[in-house]
Amino acid sequence: MAKAKQTSAIFGAVTGAVLTVATVLSPTASFAQETTPVAQPLDESLWTQETWELRQANNAAHAHVETTENAVGIVFHAGDDLRERAQAAADKHGVPVEHALQVMLSRLAEDYAQKFAQHGLDAEMFARTNLNAQASGLTYIVRTINSENEITSMVYEDRTGNAVLNLGEANAEIPRVAEAVSYLNQRASLKVDEPAPGLGG
Repeated sequence: MAKAKQTSAIFGAVTGAVLTVATVLSPTASFAQETTPVAQPLDESLWTQETWELRQANNAAHAHVETTENAVGIVFHAGDDLRERAQAAADKHGVPVEHALQVMLSRLAEDYAQKFAQHGLDAEMFARTNLNAQASGLTYIVRTINSENEITSMVYEDRTGNAVLNLGEANAEIPRVAEAVSYLNQRASLKVDEPAPGLGG
């Protein structure tokens, strides 16, 4: 098994078009099951690079929606398909494979930012390596409010309860994600306006 390559949560500036988003990933590619359980031991020395990246990406996506209004966090799970295309692009253009991968991730982040901006939402993508997954996919994170009236966040699920979506599914879900954010914002506004129990006139 190849050692996981470190993926920065802050994407480098695009210094040249390696491949367009349309050719980076097939929108009909199926997403392999997650190979790493979400729950991990607290001993960080036992974590792999992959689980550490997942934790960092999840934390950053949740923090983004909790501190930004009308926002969507995207945890992008980079699978074998993207890494293979990055390797091919690196060989073709004579650049390091990490550079090719960062360019692709940056272009994908820009693409999703534009798609969500059309719905008035600020989308930010955080990438992590997903080893042993044939196809890449993503998870949407949205803002909500808990029973204590505190701003928090949650993982978005499609109609069938899927939280990890392949790219075709993820693109098709964008209007529903926007609707969910709008609904949760309205619900949060109503809850914030409600007087706390025992404090009402």
